Amino acid sequence: MSTPEYKQIKVKQPENHRLRNNMRKRGEAFETSVNFSNVKSRKKFTIIVHMMSRIHKLLITNSTCSKRELYYQNVALFKNQSAVDAAINFISNLLDVPPWELNVTSSGKGLAAGPLSLELANGEVINYSVGGAVLLPLNISDIQEIRFGGKYILIVEKDAAFQKLLDEDILKRLPDCVLLTSKGFPDVNTRLFLRLLKDSVNAPLYALVDADPYGIEIMCVYRFGSLMLSPQASTLACPEIQWLGIHPTDIRHWNIPTIPMTERDISKLHQLMTRPFISSNKKIHKELKFLLKMGKKAEIEGVYQFSPNFLTEFFYPTEDLKEFIKEKQHSISIH
Repeated sequence: MSTPEYKQIKVKQPENHRLRNNMRKRGEAFETSVNFSNVKSRKKFTIIVHMMSRIHKLLITNSTCSKRELYYQNVALFKNQSAVDAAINFISNLLDVPPWELNVTSSGKGLAAGPLSLELANGEVINYSVGGAVLLPLNISDIQEIRFGGKYILIVEKDAAFQKLLDEDILKRLPDCVLLTSKGFPDVNTRLFLRLLKDSVNAPLYALVDADPYGIEIMCVYRFGSLMLSPQASTLACPEIQWLGIHPTDIRHWNIPTIPMTERDISKLHQLMTRPFISSNKKIHKELKFLLKMGKKAEIEGVYQFSPNFLTEFFYPTEDLKEFIKEKQHSISIH
């Protein structure tokens, strides 16, 4: 096995790490309304004012706090975590700053593995080539230097598929591959890291997701951005991501086992097909139409009926991944 040749890149963080969303015209206001005769509306207003007070304290003391910590500081007020998340997103849009500029952090769930290491502002070095999964740093702005020995980055939807690839010794079979996962729906921290990595090393990005509406949505969030944080799409999205699989059309091509889609799946599918970035993308839209017509879905794990190491031995050959990708682009459509 050849030893990866590392590139050493000094990270240029934006001034004050301030990444403006640039979605609104100058002078254009972000508006909402509060109906004080409505109990829910009054509660929402109370939560927003309380959260603005907490954020103000964090900013003037130059300290940070996780969303989860904020929730547990006043469970009686918030009732659930989603109320905290919604308030932070509202304040972010109100102040026209990304949510990560409010000194409120998300609980880290992103993992990486492969020929990669990071040096942080405090001198700590995180090595991802140790053979297993390693957590991403909680504060992406702390990254000062990236050492990258890969030639491409493979984003995996689920932790189970990510761990299976590691069990197959993918880092030995594909030594040029850096694996990344957010263990399901991608959190902001993982998306920030992926965007920083893309901008710094300029390596090809590939996504491996289930052939179902939720897997495809996750791929699209990495690629185009999420609805909740659409104003920050220009600083979080990676439109260069190529959809490596599993495509709905792969189900027929590889005869992958399927399960019927639920009403919830079909509803999500219809929602996805109306989103502008999908309706304007003929190749993704075609795959969604095929999925809808078939009425069935497939998971990444379905390919293991053919071989316990199917992904690394056959679906992603070790000899020449780039040539395989070119062939796949012609036969199935990768975009």
